[in-house]
Amino acid sequence: MLSIYLSDAGEAGNEFDDLNSRIGRLNEFWGGRMLSAVNSHECGEYVRHRGNRGGSRRDLETLRAAINHHANQGFHRGIVRVSLPPKGDPRDRWLTRDEAAALIWHCWRYREKQSVHSGKGKGRPVFTAKRPLRHIARFILVGIYTGTRASAIATASPYAEQGRSFVDLERGIFYRKQIGKRATKSARHRRRCRCGCWPICAVGLGEN
Repeated sequence: MLSIYLSDAGEAGNEFDDLNSRIGRLNEFWGGRMLSAVNSHECGEYVRHRGNRGGSRRDLETLRAAINHHANQGFHRGIVRVSLPPKGDPRDRWLTRDEAAALIWHCWRYREKQSVHSGKGKGRPVFTAKRPLRHIARFILVGIYTGTRASAIATASPYAEQGRSFVDLERGIFYRKQIGKRATKSARHRRRCRCGCWPICAVGLGEN
């Protein structure tokens, strides 16, 4: 049932950005069971197994959609109900401009700290020239400027590929999905980078 739903609803360009991940988690728990095993108790067990009420609710919504799709195709008869956990409280605040700027600058300026291993200063903490959080600053910038989910940013490509978000570096456009695009305001931060650390270094605050 899950594989049928993934095959029918999971083509490139569909609205489910992480459908493969949700189906994988569902299959890990439900894969060896029959539809008759789907009940309120087992749904509650999945919530406990998942350990995340919001994430488990989204997963179970996908399970419900897969069951309904299976029924609509005539592959089973009868009603199978999926019990969902309560919705979480809505977000009541977001980072202000100053808070976001402070977070970005902290990540950008942060330097790695190590301990001296020998000599008179052995054990004394010292800062190195390494900046291990700069990729996070760039990641945050992409999210703020484009309103893109973390998963789409992390999987973005500098090349137009089927079924992947990508950034047109020449035009400064972030294609979050193949069927749509989001123009980025961060053109002045862009660098034409096609190295293995894409997309993190494609939007930068400056030179490393």
